[in-house]
Amino acid sequence: MRHLYDRLEQLVAVAHVQVAGGGIWIPETPVEFEELADLVEPAEPAAAGDGNEDDDEPLSLYDQIEEAGQISTLLYLEWSLGAPIAWEYRLSLLNTGDASMYALHVPDPGTDDPVLVIARLQSEDHRAIVEAFVEELIAADGQPYVEQLFGSLPTEIRISRPDLLAPETIAAGLQRYASRAAEAWSDMATAVDRLERGEIISAHGSGDDSEERTVAESDHPALLQRYLDLVLRVEG
Repeated sequence: MRHLYDRLEQLVAVAHVQVAGGGIWIPETPVEFEELADLVEPAEPAAAGDGNEDDDEPLSLYDQIEEAGQISTLLYLEWSLGAPIAWEYRLSLLNTGDASMYALHVPDPGTDDPVLVIARLQSEDHRAIVEAFVEELIAADGQPYVEQLFGSLPTEIRISRPDLLAPETIAAGLQRYASRAAEAWSDMATAVDRLERGEIISAHGSGDDSEERTVAESDHPALLQRYLDLVLRVEG
């Protein structure tokens, strides 16, 4: 596994920001995680007759390292557009066992998009560096890590590692995102109304047929809290 970590450190080497007693680095060009599979010994094939119907299918690099306990899902976003249509995105962490972690952008399994390595997070204080990274990721709609994170507001946000990420960090990121993105508060108000009524959310915003709404700045905190009460869940 050391060869993989050494190669990742070479590929994710552009200094982005110094925070939380450490720093965040990004790749100069997109890094597809599966292209690094030859740096890791392949997993032993499953024993015959163990009930696994996929014995002959080799594990992906992501699945292999996840099974070894070194990759975990940090944050899960879902856009439910009415059953059975939904789209999801995961942010996972590869833990190297020292001060470094790598953030992985895991696309919807129904697409052919690759898993991307989007950042190296390095600090002895893992929680502080993760929260700084996630707040910026949300606030800037994914930039510079991915082309776009949202497009429209998620209908479900799930924190899978509450030991590393607090709901308050999600709230802070969304507050910054909505304050810089055109029509974001209007979209949030419409999304909240529709979610409270159990209506379908459009794939291209909170509602293509809805007019832009004016939300007073004094109402922003309460609106954000209503939205989070509807969509945010913490596992564990």
